[in-house]
Amino acid sequence: MQKIKNIILIGGGVILVVLGIAGYMIYGEVSTSTRFRTARNKAKDDLKNIYAKSNPFPSKANLDIEKENAENIKTNWASILETVQRVSFPTNETSFNSRCEQLINDLRAADPWHQGERVVTADFGFGFDKYKDGTQPTEKDRARLIEQTYIIEALVLEVYASGVRRLNKVEREVFEGVDSRSSAPVRLPAGVVDVTAANSPVSVSREIVKFDVEADEASLIELLNRLAAMDLFTVVTRVEVTKAKPDHKLPPPAPAVVEGAIKKPPLSRQTRIVSGYNIEAPSKVILDVDVYRFN
Repeated sequence: MQKIKNIILIGGGVILVVLGIAGYMIYGEVSTSTRFRTARNKAKDDLKNIYAKSNPFPSKANLDIEKENAENIKTNWASILETVQRVSFPTNETSFNSRCEQLINDLRAADPWHQGERVVTADFGFGFDKYKDGTQPTEKDRARLIEQTYIIEALVLEVYASGVRRLNKVEREVFEGVDSRSSAPVRLPAGVVDVTAANSPVSVSREIVKFDVEADEASLIELLNRLAAMDLFTVVTRVEVTKAKPDHKLPPPAPAVVEGAIKKPPLSRQTRIVSGYNIEAPSKVILDVDVYRFN
């Protein structure tokens, strides 16, 4: 009988210990849950206070303004596309050789001459020297070659109008024999967005034209300004200026010496050239011009 009592007492003690441990664990979990619940409610209240003080969500009036702005952006974008696509070349040209001959003859005839000398030589080919003898291009190259003739014509006329002394060389992008225009990726200058993606509504192509000219400072600046103002979308990617020889300096006239007079500062280079103290020597200028076409 005593054994049974001892067993019951021991069993009861064990149960009490287990219940105590379980109760402690439950109390701990309840306390942790209460602590997290309190922190969550406080964060929720803080967030409500922030929203109540300054609503981060736009009002209906602002939403309407943004919708109007989006429509304006679409309208302006359409206007930009219309502008860049406005420069179009004749599409009914079928004979490259006749077009090339016409280009060379017209540009030679348009030579403005400079100080009694031709700006281009009498046999200048404007980048199409290989076709001057009547060589026929392949069918797949003809359309792009014709387009190149119109691009080079427009650029050369600007070179003429800028007043350069000599046009030594015109180099176009020679693509004949390449499978397609897309064989090489288009090199876009800084700031020009890539619109060649497959989902873009606009396709862009680029022609590279290089010029070797002899120009003075004023005509070079005029040429750069004219290229920037063209209807064609042109980007000058390189300007390399090499001075063949220093400016020829003539001795300035001796100023009259006035005793006690304040000494004047030296004249600027431009003033000396304009007044005749210096005679500016021309520079050899290499220009790389990228012409972008949007379709």
